[in-house]
Amino acid sequence: MNLFDKTGTNIVFEMPPAGRIKINSVACATKETGTGTKSPSNPYTLTGTTKLTVSDGTTPHDYVLPKTGYSLPNGIADIFNAITGLFTQYVGKVVLDGSQLFQYYASTTSTVDFTFTISINGNPSNIGTGIISNRFSGNSSSQYGYIQGIIAGGNGIFFRSVPMTIFGITTSDTSTQAKAKITTWLAANPVTVLYQLAVPQIIQGSPIAPLAWPYNQATVSVDSGTVNLSVYNNWITPKTDWDANNDYFNLDPDYNRIKANILFLKEYSERMYSVFSLLDMSDFTIDDIPFDTFLNDIVNNVTLLEINLYKPPADQSMKTYTGGLLGWDASELNIIESNILRLFNAITGQWECSPKLSYLMGADEI
Repeated sequence: MNLFDKTGTNIVFEMPPAGRIKINSVACATKETGTGTKSPSNPYTLTGTTKLTVSDGTTPHDYVLPKTGYSLPNGIADIFNAITGLFTQYVGKVVLDGSQLFQYYASTTSTVDFTFTISINGNPSNIGTGIISNRFSGNSSSQYGYIQGIIAGGNGIFFRSVPMTIFGITTSDTSTQAKAKITTWLAANPVTVLYQLAVPQIIQGSPIAPLAWPYNQATVSVDSGTVNLSVYNNWITPKTDWDANNDYFNLDPDYNRIKANILFLKEYSERMYSVFSLLDMSDFTIDDIPFDTFLNDIVNNVTLLEINLYKPPADQSMKTYTGGLLGWDASELNIIESNILRLFNAITGQWECSPKLSYLMGADEI
């Protein structure tokens, strides 16, 4: 049973008894770090989302994403589906360090223009309109994502009307000399550019299986961006050796265990069976238990599981109760919890034996 959902960068929450955490997805984000005004001579550091961390407050457990994910000012962001392990890359990254070929265009008396072609998997490729750089900042004011001299569009990164003084170019330099100065400057001052991919790339990573969490508190965080998660009930080994002389039924852990296991079977079955409803099983204190409803809702819900899923041949009949009469004894508790255990074995066995399709999707680094 899905108990609650949460979304955030650093999520701290109390765990229910026998709860488990399912990581649904991570929306990646670009983080810019620097002081002063970002400029060609004062670059910022661009970092992205690399991992998700789950902690009990003391011991962290890291889950590394298939690759570093980023976002752009226009709202585009890489997404990691933790359930399937698929990483959808919407943001490309290139570091212009003087090693790439570029086209140089005629300049004015004070500015220069040049273009780098962007290749994906070795082939020139169209790119989208979003863009961000470590050395250039400004407003994304046009459909091409204009940012202080850099434009993303078509199949390239365009440097438009960039001041000559940045590269040490003079009006007397030839095109060959100007290109050499730009190459030298880029080698000493690499320009990182994040841009929007016109066609997203799919990378197969490792899914994050639901986490059984035995601690009272959990912290789930990402180094940037946001994570979406759900908290579910977990399976707890039923007690099937009730002894009339030595055991006593308590709300915690006994009622909570039986309730959690019924809800777990309901949720687990939705992988293979049509959705159906159960009777509500409330939280009680010893002072407010409506005993006939309390007892019968458990019995009737186990029966509903048998009707809608599968009734193992060894399952035994369970009693319903009338107010004022005696409730469960050790024998009845053994029947109820044994029926639940047989259902668990049957349903999980069906899932493990069901045919599954293996596939691999991949992409080169962009």
